Amino acid sequence: MKISLIGPPGSGKGTIGRLIKQDYEIAYVSVGKLLRDIALQDTKLGIMVNDYIDNGRLLPNEVVIPIVQNFLAQTHEEGYLLDGFPRMLEQALEFDKMEDLDLVILLNVEIDVIHDRTINRRMCNSCGAIYNIRDYKKDFCEKCDAKLEVRDDDNEESLRVRMQQYETHTIPVIEHYKSLGKLVMVDANGTIDSNYQAVKDLIESRCE
Repeated sequence: MKISLIGPPGSGKGTIGRLIKQDYEIAYVSVGKLLRDIALQDTKLGIMVNDYIDNGRLLPNEVVIPIVQNFLAQTHEEGYLLDGFPRMLEQALEFDKMEDLDLVILLNVEIDVIHDRTINRRMCNSCGAIYNIRDYKKDFCEKCDAKLEVRDDDNEESLRVRMQQYETHTIPVIEHYKSLGKLVMVDANGTIDSNYQAVKDLIESRCE
């Protein structure tokens, strides 16, 4: 099955995506993670990507689409999960020419929940685990003992910009896949376990 997982900042795409990968052994790519890794590189591309991320702006299609194409070319698998892609209508239309998605899952989250998850988020760059400092007080990952870090774009100003970008660019993507009958919305305001169970139930219902 070819799945896209989309939603606003802080909706849990990365966490749920990794759980899906673990349970279903499906090819998985977090476009955001790929771009953040590139942003750490001391290259012309890395510096440009870092500037976009720091300011909460979406990267142009000519940068993002080749990254996704390269990933799909290397997987050699029939099914996959795309985390946070497509994010713009132009990306969706271009991607539709390349691939035929079976399911687009929209993680729907209220704004106060988004704010709490984003501003209080800490991330392990070693294994990708994500924590909320209201619930987890340690500075090190409980899974691999690596030091937890704050994402560069997890701040009030970047969140404001990212939400504006989401409203402007991603809402049309949602409407596009809704019109194709491929979009299903999942209430993701709950806990990680309850949100993931809802997504898992959806996927398994489509596989029957």
